[in-house]
Amino acid sequence: MQKYGLFPDLANEFGYLLICWSKIPAATATFKDSAAPFDGIILAAAGLGIPDALLDQLAIGGRLVAPVAKNEKEQQLVMVERMSSQRYQRTVLEEVFFVPLQSGTV
Repeated sequence: MQKYGLFPDLANEFGYLLICWSKIPAATATFKDSAAPFDGIILAAAGLGIPDALLDQLAIGGRLVAPVAKNEKEQQLVMVERMSSQRYQRTVLEEVFFVPLQSGTV
């Protein structure tokens, strides 16, 4: 997690990954982390979807909560729970508005 400049103590102690940058450097765009699997992943910037690389890092029974852009002006807060190694359950929680996730240099 340190390569993302995030909160390694939170992930190591509680099994959660918090991503709060609005710009992710291209070199870290794969979202791979050696501390996976995580019980929870929270994204704090809205992308056009949820990268499979993040879903793959959820523990079975783990949850990911993220804002997802429907278009330029509409976003939904989505919760994805990993039910098994290949099955995920997606639930739309509510309409929200977060800063957009952008590729670039932090």
